[in-house]
Amino acid sequence: MSEPEVRNKLFHPLGKIRVLWDLCGLLLLIADTILLPLSLAFNWNSNTQDAGSFFLLLDFVASVIFWTLDIFMNVNTAIYERGTLVLDRKQVVKHYLKTWCVLDVCVVALDYVTLANVLAEDGGADFSVLRFARIIRAFRLLRLLKMARFDDLMQEIAASTGRQWIMLVVAIINTTVAIFMIAHLMTCIWVGVGVYITRSDNWLALAALENGDADAVQKLDPWLKYLHAFRYVMDAPSPPVMAADSKEERLFDILTSIFCFVVIGGAISKISGTMVELRSMNEAKSKQRCDLRQYLQSQDASFELVSRVMKFAEYKLDKMMPSSFDSSLISHTLQTELSVNQRARYIQNVPIFDLTSQLWPEVFSGICVVLRKVVCENREDVFVAGGLSTSLYITVTGEYSHVEGYDGQGDITEMSGVNFLEELSLYVDALAHQSSLMARTFAEMFTLDGDSLVKCLQNAPSCAAMFFEYAKEFTMAVKKIGGRASLQVQGALSEKCCRKTQIYQDLYPDLETQLENINLSHIVPPVEHTVKPDSIQRTPTVRWEDSNLEVEADAKEPTSEMKCGAELVWLIEEGWPNQLSEADLPEQLQTSLPEISPDHGPHVLFEQGLERDRAESSCICTLALVHNRYDIFTNVQPQSQKLSLSQWDQLQHIVSWIRPTKEKIHAVLVLLAIRSLGKSKIVSSQVPKDERSPESVVLHLIDSFQNVVPSVQTLSEEGLMYAKGALNLHSIFNLAQMLQGENVPANVFQLQENVKRDNGSDVLRFYILFLLGFMSGLGAGRGSKFLTARRAESVIDGVRMLKYLLDATACGIYWGYLEARAHVLNVPFTTPEDLVLVRLACLARVEDRNAYRQLQEAWHTLGSNERTSLLQHFLADGIEDMAFVFEFLPDCVANAVRNPAIGLTCLLELLVCLLNMLQPAASGMMANMPNTKVILVNLSDLSEFIACVRNRFIFETCVSRCKVRFSNGRVQLEMTGSNWARVNEPNSDITSLAYSVKDVLQKQRSLETQLLKGLRVGSGLDTFGV
Repeated sequence: MSEPEVRNKLFHPLGKIRVLWDLCGLLLLIADTILLPLSLAFNWNSNTQDAGSFFLLLDFVASVIFWTLDIFMNVNTAIYERGTLVLDRKQVVKHYLKTWCVLDVCVVALDYVTLANVLAEDGGADFSVLRFARIIRAFRLLRLLKMARFDDLMQEIAASTGRQWIMLVVAIINTTVAIFMIAHLMTCIWVGVGVYITRSDNWLALAALENGDADAVQKLDPWLKYLHAFRYVMDAPSPPVMAADSKEERLFDILTSIFCFVVIGGAISKISGTMVELRSMNEAKSKQRCDLRQYLQSQDASFELVSRVMKFAEYKLDKMMPSSFDSSLISHTLQTELSVNQRARYIQNVPIFDLTSQLWPEVFSGICVVLRKVVCENREDVFVAGGLSTSLYITVTGEYSHVEGYDGQGDITEMSGVNFLEELSLYVDALAHQSSLMARTFAEMFTLDGDSLVKCLQNAPSCAAMFFEYAKEFTMAVKKIGGRASLQVQGALSEKCCRKTQIYQDLYPDLETQLENINLSHIVPPVEHTVKPDSIQRTPTVRWEDSNLEVEADAKEPTSEMKCGAELVWLIEEGWPNQLSEADLPEQLQTSLPEISPDHGPHVLFEQGLERDRAESSCICTLALVHNRYDIFTNVQPQSQKLSLSQWDQLQHIVSWIRPTKEKIHAVLVLLAIRSLGKSKIVSSQVPKDERSPESVVLHLIDSFQNVVPSVQTLSEEGLMYAKGALNLHSIFNLAQMLQGENVPANVFQLQENVKRDNGSDVLRFYILFLLGFMSGLGAGRGSKFLTARRAESVIDGVRMLKYLLDATACGIYWGYLEARAHVLNVPFTTPEDLVLVRLACLARVEDRNAYRQLQEAWHTLGSNERTSLLQHFLADGIEDMAFVFEFLPDCVANAVRNPAIGLTCLLELLVCLLNMLQPAASGMMANMPNTKVILVNLSDLSEFIACVRNRFIFETCVSRCKVRFSNGRVQLEMTGSNWARVNEPNSDITSLAYSVKDVLQKQRSLETQLLKGLRVGSGLDTFGV
């Protein structure tokens, strides 16, 4: 914490430090109330001569020190103004100056004047100084005005217990203490009147004299004087003994009677009223019990059931009675603060809610308000395995039994205190309980359902984004362990997934994962194999007959960094020619490339276990492709899906065209090992915001943090150039998008221009080698799980078309790939409509004729206007015509097909609406980018919405409730809270009727289209443009 923050920090007015300080002040005030009047009445001085004077000295010293420091405490304590906590020091000081400052300063000044008089008494001052000292001490009683403030403090402390009877008892005690303090003060004044009146027949003398001895007053013990005066105060109807002509005593007696009648009488009346209130509260509870018994009697309930009901009622009356009040007495803000005060400590046990309380206190307050309190009886089932889980449960009090499994025979855990269960139900619909929870005693808990959480997040987009990110991580983590997790495991997963969120990493960076702190020197491989020094950089040209490898000549002295890659060089040059065994290959790669170490590599450090496996698989597949090892490449593929030999020959033909050199193999293995580090949130959060794309992150590591990617140091300048060039190309062109028909010819054109600029053929060949390795390893495993016979067709077709990148046009390459896909599906590819249907087939991941026919039916269901709009969109190349690239559109299509309420036709209609909204604004979007004709539209939010929405009407109208954000040629389509709040809204009769009418219209349009086509073919009407 910085120094300004320390200086500006104020104490909370209801914090522990301030409350303890005020309690100390209350004790000092009580001591002053007792000792100061006694010292004035009996002329005690602050010294050590007797017990009374010694206690007075201690009280005086403590008061001077405490009340001096209290002034500084007051200017360092926040205040409440109109229910709002004020933390501005200037406003706090201004408020203090207007309220207690004058009194505090004056009374503290009197304390110091008194201190000076005490010193004067010790120095033998005259009688006038001593009289002035007594007057000053009397003025110190002004501090008793603060008793009202401390009375409020005691009432607040009592209210914080949540028990009404405690509040009433504290009120009675406060009033009783006040009565005795007032009586004590009046008693001391009575004694003072008798002492300071200069006449021989004052009331003390008359009360003490029986023999007329004038010296008896001096002999009367102080405690007897006090008891006489106390009796006069408390027994007001009985008049004291006093001289008939004593004006002072009689005047004070009259004032005492009036004061006692008003003040003490009022206090006694207050005690009586409080007792009546306490009695009425008990009567209300008794009436409720009586009514409940009568009801149970009328229902012929059994004795056992009546006993259980009455016990539960007793418990609930004790716990819930104080919670009913007139809510109009306090504001909504104060009601919210009450909820936070009561519930925050429980819900903060859930890590994501604890993080929310730190960053979004308003959202956290709303969550505290919507929590629902549940009271359970003894041996009541809270939830049972197999039932529908709809809420998060947070136990508060009581004891519970938690049983794992559906059959009730699993592990039993006895729980008490605060625990949270079934958090996954907040983020997943139709989730079944996989365990049972039973209350073993009377118990209380809070519950929170997903709908209530969504309402709290509606007005906080950044907080909602954090919850969305957390929910994805949490559900994936639970799914990864098989969907069944024990109570302890779920708690650990919740903590782990919360730490993975971007906001948490920005707020609490882990020093161990800070890029500058990472040191992988302990896993950099030692040199175990003998390699010629010149072979570490470049070796003489050799051709292996059973391999596609070609080694070029160009010797160079190795540097110390290059020696670290000797193991990898040996693997590339000698390991494979010497028939390195299949079982040793993964271990050898892990030794040669520190980045894919399964124990201490950066992937493990950044919690990227799956990406590490993919990187290892990509390296294995690349070596298998380069050295024609079909057995290694396919050893993890099921026999029914194994890559065919003809497909393998096609891949080998591509590899032969690449002509991989040792430099290229070395560079591509290093690149494949480090590429996925760019996906890590931990890494990307530590690079500049404008460099957070995966490829830019890896380039940043290569340039600035080679301690994280030590294998980069083993590359030559040429190898480093290849790796950087491939990353740059991969950042502007995504092969997977082309394979799915997601991008446009302009993306191929952009790739073409960059390849021509970067030395042409060699860069392209290396990039295609990288693509083959990258695509082969997507499924992880010690071989290629991804590139099976079914998937290899599209990958081979796409890569084969990219071979002609420097010779053909971008449109020719793009549509040439789609024509190859049409040939595989055995569908026509002649008319514009055929081209669009094949592109839609790629988007929908169609793999057979039946799926293609369903796609055709969905297309022909559209009206002519909708088809025209989609034709223009899907045929736009982005080179000559403006084109929209819908990112995540394949996911949208897949989710729409899986969702029975949506379907492909409905999605296509929505795309038409989206195009109609975006096209008029396209020119304005690209005003600052005149040479760009491609607009990227991110549909990731829409994809998630499609998977969740249950109402077709809500989906069809969701575009009207969307928010569109445009920045640097990219459009982000955000499904606002208005859409997310309606995902679970069911279909109504009106919407069902609307769907039926719309289906009839669509079928009519489809029939008209078919008739027109038939007329054109049969009657030649197409000649006239019909």
